[in-house]
Amino acid sequence: IPGRNFGLIIVNGLSNLGTQTFVPRATQNLFEAADSYSHRSGRHSQKYGLSAQRYQANELRGTFFNGQYSFAGLTQFLAGTPASFVGVLGGTSAAGAASPAGWRWTTYSAYAQDDFQARPNLTFNLGLRYEFSTPPGEVNGQIANLRSPLDPKITYGGQLFNTMARSWAPRFGFAWSPFPDRQSS
Repeated sequence: IPGRNFGLIIVNGLSNLGTQTFVPRATQNLFEAADSYSHRSGRHSQKYGLSAQRYQANELRGTFFNGQYSFAGLTQFLAGTPASFVGVLGGTSAAGAASPAGWRWTTYSAYAQDDFQARPNLTFNLGLRYEFSTPPGEVNGQIANLRSPLDPKITYGGQLFNTMARSWAPRFGFAWSPFPDRQSS
């Protein structure tokens, strides 16, 4: 990487060349607001709930700052055609100093459930849960990736990936006792 120290070169069948510095410093915050409600009426026992969680993951990105090149063999190394590259693009220092990354995303969920006692020895459980998570984003411009393997350029900034817009989870269960008048142990 121009202007940076020598990174790590891995050639299949040979010893590694160069060095790699890892800076495993991270702080995570989770903020949550949640509420639930239960109601029992006759043969029904109902439960409802809502939740919102805000995630913040802050880290110093020194891992792979100078790059790590992997080659399938000596021939590919001599030809200068790596099989893969892992590295941090951007950053605060050409000398290999760590640069901050701040990941942010929010998850929302809601559920409703009803336990219905059809008979003294038979209970049905019916429910539905919905969950949505926003795409992870980075607040310091530290995201860089190829959106498609055919892209000629790296895309900087934006979101890491898109999440599923609709995440529904139905629930069905039952409890049955063959002995309605006594408990089994």
